[in-house]
Formats: sequence, C-alpha cells, structure tokens
Amino acid sequence: MEYAENRIRQLSRRYYNQGLDRAKVRDLSGAAEKLRICLHLDKTFTDARNLLGLIYMETGETVAALQEWIISSNLKTVGNPASEYIRRVREHQRELQ
Repeated sequence: MEYAENRIRQLSRRYYNQGLDRAKVRDLSGAAEKLRICLHLDKTFTDARNLLGLIYMETGETVAALQEWIISSNLKTVGNPASEYIRRVREHQRELQ
C-alpha cells in the first residue's frame, strides 16, 4: 500500500511541475488542466491548489479561485499564502465587480 501511495504522490508532483511550467509560459488553460489532474491524484497538495487559484483569478474566475484557496487554507493553516490571497480578494471586492 505504501508503494502505491508514494507512486501516486510522485505522479501528482509530476503533473504539478508540468502545470507550473505551463503557467510560467502563460499557457493558463494547459496549466489549469495539469493542476486539476494533480489535485485529482492528491487533494491535499496545497501548492497546486494555490497555483490553480491564481490561474483562476487571472482568467476572471474569482469564485473558483476562492474555493481553491479556502480549501488550501483549511488544509494548511500556518504559513500558507492562500490566506493572504483571500484577504486581498475581500479587500478589493468592489473593484472585482
């Protein structure tokens, strides 16, 4: 069982890295696709959730971004940038509308 779990984490990390690479070259739809696969494999991967949230914000999907960041901040309560992202969105609600 432990072997399978490690293999799934490795595969999840690979999809995260592919998503990160695509995000760096501004292929946001490709990055989001890879990150969704990553999260399907490992729902607790907070870095992937945070990056997917940033991509959602960039593409105007504020509600989806907040969903990812809220889940992320609940999974990792200390030292998680998702809390700051949520705070910024709340501060700038009127501008987003």
